[in-house]
Amino acid sequence: MSIKIDVSFPNDPQPGQDAFVQRPWPQRPPENSPFQKFRCLVLVQNQPRTLARALLLAGLPSEVPLPDEGPALALARQDWDLVILDPEHHATWPTQGQTDAPILIGLGPPSKLPVPPVYAWLETSSSPADILRSFGHAREQAFLRKENLDLRSKLKRSQGFDGFNSVDPRMDSVLETAKAVAPSRATVLILGESGTGKTRLARTLHENSDRKDAPFMVVHCGALPNALLESELFGHAKGAFTGAIRDKPGRFEEADGGTIFLDEINSAPLELQVKLLRVIQERALERVGENQTRYVDVRIIAASNQDLQVAIEAGDFREDLYWRLNVVSLALPALRERPQDLARLVEIFLRRFSKDYGRELARPDAQALEALCAYDWPGNIRQLENVIERAVLLTEGDRLRIGALPEDLLAKSRALLAMGPDAQPNLQLGLSHLRTIVPLKQALQGPEKEILIHALNATHGNRKQAAEELGINRTTLFNKMRKHGLMDREFDAP
Repeated sequence: MSIKIDVSFPNDPQPGQDAFVQRPWPQRPPENSPFQKFRCLVLVQNQPRTLARALLLAGLPSEVPLPDEGPALALARQDWDLVILDPEHHATWPTQGQTDAPILIGLGPPSKLPVPPVYAWLETSSSPADILRSFGHAREQAFLRKENLDLRSKLKRSQGFDGFNSVDPRMDSVLETAKAVAPSRATVLILGESGTGKTRLARTLHENSDRKDAPFMVVHCGALPNALLESELFGHAKGAFTGAIRDKPGRFEEADGGTIFLDEINSAPLELQVKLLRVIQERALERVGENQTRYVDVRIIAASNQDLQVAIEAGDFREDLYWRLNVVSLALPALRERPQDLARLVEIFLRRFSKDYGRELARPDAQALEALCAYDWPGNIRQLENVIERAVLLTEGDRLRIGALPEDLLAKSRALLAMGPDAQPNLQLGLSHLRTIVPLKQALQGPEKEILIHALNATHGNRKQAAEELGINRTTLFNKMRKHGLMDREFDAP
């Protein structure tokens, strides 16, 4: 191999042109070279010392293996930034290198061996300038990759726990707990109204655990008839029932090694709850129509859109199963309880659907945003997402206009805005003079808490009777009482 001691760079950009920041420049003393902070190891059979000296004169400190040291010991001697090698040395490259792997540049015909990749194979007659230019490119690509990863990491942190967007203190508290328990195998119970993101949170818990590469199975307990739910969860043997033409594993077996998410667990029938309790306690199950006990390694996450304590009181849910599920409880607040997050979520959905449908919507106008913020969102984030998607499709121009919002949403928003602080005297609407209880939906123009207090006082605290006369079920009454801090209050006749 012929070594050229040439440190000029005739192809470098001229002054005023863009240049790679890592590239050396001509007519620069070696001691001021941008490569002075790096260290290079030369592993070639033909004139290694000559090449190392040429690189040193070009501004890159370079060494060869010490006498009787050998390539392996030389590689382990320090953390090299660049290793120059030939195909023979590439063939013996160690399978386990350093923590921070050096950049490899080869001299000679490219090697096809399945060992650490070489950034570039150069001609054996390449000058030190060619080598340093290639090293500069490699350093810049490494820098850009690191910068990209750092930006992704910052973006992920700014979005919260794996993309959950919230500045609400209650939501932040839930996500902090979720972060802490995600890596464990602890059973988790997620509570919250429909549309608050329970399935997404369950999937995020799975993806942030050591089970992330194993299956994540979702079972909607409320979507299947009771007769099919048991077979769906535990599987069945051939001939167990009409239509069972073959053995079939259930979702628990399919989730072995991973996570199973039992949504709407409150809908599971009592006889099935006994079997669920056994799976949680012993990780053991039998398929329908089969006596063979099978064992599974499954993390269980359950969710309910109703208060399970109320279901226990009503005899619809086993208390022992509740305590087995409730190792860690995560209560997702409703969207109406996260007013600080609404504008942020509107912006996120607007940006997403504008991109999906090729629109140029930047933001909602003031009237549209006021209507969106005034609405109480009974369908929570799922409803908001649907409303914004519809609005993007119906809006022309660069702003989301109020006319693109659903009429029922606008009517409800206007009614709620009319009950603002300036209209406070109109809130009571004669409530203090009521002598009978009217259905709650007919009294929405009055404050909900006062209506509940009035109803419970009128029925001497009889919650069942109060719920019946308000026209709501007991679960809804309990949820609203808990929201307004009325669970421990004593009620008397007015």
